[in-house]
Amino acid sequence: MSPSATRRGLLRTATGLAVSTTVAGCNQQKPSDRTTSRTTTSGTTTESPTLVDIKRESYLAKAWTLSEGTFRFPETDAVPLSDLDKSVRDAVRTAIESSPYETRDATQAFLDSIDGVNLVAYNGTVWDIEHTFPTVTVRLDTDISKSEPVKNRTVASNSEDVQSNDAIQEVVSTIASLGVETQRRPYETTRLEPSVRDFLDRYDYIETPQGVGEIVISRTKRAPPHTVRAQEVTDEELYGRRVWEATEYGPPTRDFIDRVLTSDRKTPGNYQDRIHTTYPDEVPRQFAKDLNHDSNYVRVDDAVYVFETRHVHWDELPLAFHATVSEENAETAGSVDIRLSVQNTADHSVQLQMAGIAPFGVLWAYGLGGEHVLWNDAYEQTENVVIEGQSVTPESHAEMDLLPGRTESATYRLGHDQLGGDESLQTGTYEALGTIWAKWPTYEGAKEYDWWNQLFPYTLTITVP
Repeated sequence: MSPSATRRGLLRTATGLAVSTTVAGCNQQKPSDRTTSRTTTSGTTTESPTLVDIKRESYLAKAWTLSEGTFRFPETDAVPLSDLDKSVRDAVRTAIESSPYETRDATQAFLDSIDGVNLVAYNGTVWDIEHTFPTVTVRLDTDISKSEPVKNRTVASNSEDVQSNDAIQEVVSTIASLGVETQRRPYETTRLEPSVRDFLDRYDYIETPQGVGEIVISRTKRAPPHTVRAQEVTDEELYGRRVWEATEYGPPTRDFIDRVLTSDRKTPGNYQDRIHTTYPDEVPRQFAKDLNHDSNYVRVDDAVYVFETRHVHWDELPLAFHATVSEENAETAGSVDIRLSVQNTADHSVQLQMAGIAPFGVLWAYGLGGEHVLWNDAYEQTENVVIEGQSVTPESHAEMDLLPGRTESATYRLGHDQLGGDESLQTGTYEALGTIWAKWPTYEGAKEYDWWNQLFPYTLTITVP
């Protein structure tokens, strides 16, 4: 079945599957890690058979450039110097070019304008601005006893009193850690908004998802001359964590980094062009350890990437996985049909999910002629896949429950172009990077949020005679 003349939707970008980092271990391929199937186009042909081979990969590695929203202090949050109020612009420029700037008689307009100036972008660099004007500092002390908080003096971080006022919300979101990617830090200002003063007079404690903390207020009174200083932000300030330098590693690790970043192959979970994915034979041990225990940000030349690796153990997967060359359409010239199957060998249900269609997703083969979509009729039968011209793109995730003993199969076609092109299948070897994404309970009565969740990468090699 070929796609209809009218293609659904526009090609849109979807989020890739997140993969956590694990220290690399042994990587010996066992005989059971590979399976091969073959077929011929007829019972009497003397041609070599079409072969399909599965290599169950032990490692998965991927990398992508940081998006603006990933930074703890993204450059887009820095105020361009030219946007500062004229009353402080020259002072900050002086602090950057010949720190420090000094004054004995700052006007109220200057104090109002310098308040809130923390990060400034100038000549392609982000600068951290500090000053010695009298300030008020608000912070949250979480080292308190459980008996301390007074109920009528405690406010929840998501309460109406916080969310309804931008100034109060800014203070609370700064001093309280409200998410995984944020860290608590003091809120410092040269003046408090009246609404913030009233809020601080009314409440002594803030309840956050991490617990209750006490609001601590301190004031600094510094004598003139007052100064404004500028310092180039560190990686920890700009990205919220350490950034490893690729040049810190030896040639084997640098070669590994280059191999990941030059990979342009798509996988069912990481199909976006910006995500580089490979299934390497091994991951340098120290590199994997650094990514797992400190930071997975790596600077290569002038760009910063997120790197993630995983060591996979296929013997943990409670599924039998097979690939065969289907003989159903064996006489169709110019194409090869590959049938993928998974069987639940456990005594409990296994949940399979993937972007686009479950359980195997959208697959791409690479070989002669470049990139080829492995066509599956299900692409046209779901809203989770967008077809646009020669492109097939997963738009959202699909999932299914595979009951004990049950088998789920899907047929993919290489060649006999289903997307309107005129390319014919050529003799040669084609590779597709696939992934099985499975979740299952590890003990009796386990709730779904406690199920084991793992990606199992494999390489599908199709040899066409």
